[in-house]
Amino acid sequence: MRDAVSKSVQDGFLRRLSKESTRHIDILDLLLNSNKEMVDMKKLDLEDMRQKLCAVNWKTELVAVHISCGKQMVRSGRIVGGEDAHDGEFPSLVSIRLSGQHFCGGTILASRWVLTAGHCVSKYSASRFVVRVGEYRLSQDEDHPTQDIPVKQKIIHPRYSEPKRYFNDIALLELTEDIKFNDYAWPACLPLPEESSSYKDQQVTVTGWGWLNEPDKGGKRADTLQKVHVPVIDYKECQNMYHTAGKMVIFQSGQMCAGYKEGKKDSCQGDSGSPLYMNKNNIFTVVGVVSAGIGCGREYLPGLYTEVVFYRSWILEHVDNI
Repeated sequence: MRDAVSKSVQDGFLRRLSKESTRHIDILDLLLNSNKEMVDMKKLDLEDMRQKLCAVNWKTELVAVHISCGKQMVRSGRIVGGEDAHDGEFPSLVSIRLSGQHFCGGTILASRWVLTAGHCVSKYSASRFVVRVGEYRLSQDEDHPTQDIPVKQKIIHPRYSEPKRYFNDIALLELTEDIKFNDYAWPACLPLPEESSSYKDQQVTVTGWGWLNEPDKGGKRADTLQKVHVPVIDYKECQNMYHTAGKMVIFQSGQMCAGYKEGKKDSCQGDSGSPLYMNKNNIFTVVGVVSAGIGCGREYLPGLYTEVVFYRSWILEHVDNI
């Protein structure tokens, strides 16, 4: 193994690691010409990676190994107007559970960190939450291992609900132990700073186990993970839609809208905290967090999401291994 990795590959890795683009570095790319059995991604964990780096005499400061975020390795809030997702289609999505029941969604950012909505965790102590990784059907055991990991601490944005509820609606959960990454558990990417305000009209995907319709309209909670594709709506256009519907909602920076003027496709109760994904070249970036809305799938009332890129610096203050 030591002889298989040339000095030029090592030097190239060091140069790449110092750049922002390292979020897309694949450990397989770094070990070109090495024994592929030694670097089977399905069998590696972070400690394995660190040991292999040491085995080829790479510098000791490389203990914080970067892996490629946003991968989808299995192919083949509800979501109103959506469809069943495939098992493993969104490996960064987790079920945040309270008293043994699904309560909110969340997104894996790193081996011990999950992103969610502030309103999901504001009323309860961290010790009451467990994060289930690899969930697909809420009422059945999965065909693959899942991981239930208690929450060590919650970090809610310091200006959550200021000046109104659902403003700065974002939180981080630190887990008590590492998530074991595999085909059904993998971190999503954070958006890059330059991606701010560049989402207008782009298609995004919202996922979750929320209600299939509003409860008072006979809706029921989804048992199988749901997904729906919706466009991002311009900030001012969304504000005007809400006013057309007679809702004097004032948006602030850090919020975004996604959905259709005619409604019908939307997140709903139970999807809160779940990710709004953007898929580019099969790399999944969490651009939003399901936050709020009026009803589910109503005309002129698209879903409201926390815009993740706006809080990128705050996230990185707490999570240093993304």
